Amino acid sequence: MIELLVVVAIIAVLVAILLPALTQARDLVRRAACQSNLKQIHLAISYYATDNNGAFLPVHLGNPNQWYRWWPSLLEKYFPEELGSPIDSPIYLCPTEPGASGRCYALNAKISWSWDPTWPPPDMVMIDRIVNPSTKMCMADKPPVGNQWGLCFDDFTYCLWDMKDDPALGRFYKSCILPRHASGANILMVDGHVEWWHKNKILSGAGWAALHLDP
Repeated sequence: MIELLVVVAIIAVLVAILLPALTQARDLVRRAACQSNLKQIHLAISYYATDNNGAFLPVHLGNPNQWYRWWPSLLEKYFPEELGSPIDSPIYLCPTEPGASGRCYALNAKISWSWDPTWPPPDMVMIDRIVNPSTKMCMADKPPVGNQWGLCFDDFTYCLWDMKDDPALGRFYKSCILPRHASGANILMVDGHVEWWHKNKILSGAGWAALHLDP
């Protein structure tokens, strides 16, 4: 009987030691899968630029209230049919958000461009004219609610909220960067590589600089 208790105690100790490591390993796998999603999206962005004389992907074209005019609809033809439509494609869902009601990534509206027929045509952003593309944010994790595809549409102070949900924030919450990966977020850079940034870095001067184009 004593031997059995000893064995049970040893197992309990091992579980206590290994469980955090297993949880961390699981989180790292999910983070890596999320980064893979972002890299695949960037590949489609590159195809879009090739087909459009080097133009950076716009946040939206036409009426922003029509989801099919947002950037995912412009990339749809570059993904295999089995990935589904821009609304339900798994490529836009982070593995840490199973069953999410909205998409998990948003395009950086600070360096992209948009056009509504009621506005004067904008100056398109050309990829080859973006200075230091390896330091400029193309896309990042966002809250899995709504279909807000533009990151930081509003003021920079609303670009990150360390919380899962706050309906009072409305559209600000939907267009912010969400630190869903160990207090940090996956950031896709314009050149195509992905980095993990802690939330403190996102809110620092480095975060501000990454969100905006250099003169």
